Amino acid sequence: MTVLGIAARNGIMLISHYRYLLPIVFGGIRPGQEIEHPMAMVIIGGLITSAVLNLFLLPVLYLEIREGPGRQPVTLLNTTGGRPFRGGGG
Repeated sequence: MTVLGIAARNGIMLISHYRYLLPIVFGGIRPGQEIEHPMAMVIIGGLITSAVLNLFLLPVLYLEIREGPGRQPVTLLNTTGGRPFRGGGG
């Protein structure tokens, strides 16, 4: 239950950061934002990069590590009934 709350809070914080930083990034450098504009660009780039890595690279790495030496490959679908893989020993 706690993990679900933390994940929801992180999503809310992420959206609030985007709502604050996007106008700074797309608005260009205005008087008084000489430091905020480059910093906002770096932060937005980091958020996008971490999201892409978590969505695409992390599952691939997990499957590669899980299949280590002497283990059977992980199948995500049961070939006989098409039901989702439910985990299990290994």
